[in-house]
Amino acid sequence: MAGLAVPELRAIAWGHVIGPVVVGTTLLAFTTAGLLDGPQPTFLWLGLGALILGVVACLDEPAAMVTGACPATRRRRTVERLLAASPVVVGWCVLAGLVDGVNGLSGSALALTGTGSLLAAIAAADVLRRLGVDEPGPVVGSVALLGLLGCLLFQPIGGLVVLQAYDDLGSTALWPAVLVMSIAVLAWSTNDPASPARTLRRR
Repeated sequence: MAGLAVPELRAIAWGHVIGPVVVGTTLLAFTTAGLLDGPQPTFLWLGLGALILGVVACLDEPAAMVTGACPATRRRRTVERLLAASPVVVGWCVLAGLVDGVNGLSGSALALTGTGSLLAAIAAADVLRRLGVDEPGPVVGSVALLGLLGCLLFQPIGGLVVLQAYDDLGSTALWPAVLVMSIAVLAWSTNDPASPARTLRRR
């Protein structure tokens, strides 16, 4: 496992990952510490947007011709890449726990919204990757950030609160449903297409 993981991790464009994650972490640290009249949902969501930009960059493959020749399944290679993103998800959940109850914030609502947003972005990036886009990070990250800003400006949208930071606002089923759908999409996108030889054997 480790022998295959090292080349895959080396293939990640770390500059595209670390930069946004540092910006997001800094913003979240400032607002959590109360330096931005916080913790305030607006700054928490902006920090989440920066984290999403960094996380989806883990799936960029500028050297796809080389990494694609690695003797490992597509799912295994993807999981190894997402190991680099897992500390961001864990860190967000820890942050949600720390601010739970502060200024009326709900840790569980923040954790679900943030985890759902990150996983949905990862799933979207991996779908594009499966469809032949070697560097889906900038596209998915930009769309996610624009969507997040749109929600900040215009929610509730049709009565729906998308970015949920409080227990009494928003649908409790929205983000669990997004999580389930994202996992299902990843199950499809990380599956190796059946080779002609495998198809013949099945026949």
